[in-house]
Amino acid sequence: MSIQEFGALGEGIGSLLILITLVYLAVQNKQQQRLLLSSVFQARTGLVLDLSETVVIDNSFAEIVAKVEAGEELSAVERVRIRSWHYMCWKTFENNHFQNTLRVLDSSQLQTTELIIERTLGTTEGLEYWYDMKYQFRADFVTWVEDIIHGIEQEELAT
Repeated sequence: MSIQEFGALGEGIGSLLILITLVYLAVQNKQQQRLLLSSVFQARTGLVLDLSETVVIDNSFAEIVAKVEAGEELSAVERVRIRSWHYMCWKTFENNHFQNTLRVLDSSQLQTTELIIERTLGTTEGLEYWYDMKYQFRADFVTWVEDIIHGIEQEELAT
């Protein structure tokens, strides 16, 4: 066997090894993506449970939420508590939107977030909070929420 034949054989083997490596990396990438999605889902679930626990365990906070939903006047302390709650909720919404832009969050979960935002904006407290604090959020998220608000306004005009 000549040097050229050895060289051709080496090129063939090298090409085959590169192909095997690429297949291996593709499988590893897919496994890492699944792990990432699982981690994001777990973190989001934990956050939602923590936020829900606030209302379920703390009766006084549940009473504040009931007052907001009934349109009753809040005390100064209650307003601070509900604004803190809104901040946590809006940061969660922003995170959901961001995760969706990264293609880590399923679009159906973002649709659920949109429905919750619509409900939140339907309260005086929620809408006031949004207009007071929207500068704290990412520009693309603000644009998305403003589009939701515009859609709500259009629906109200149509009815």
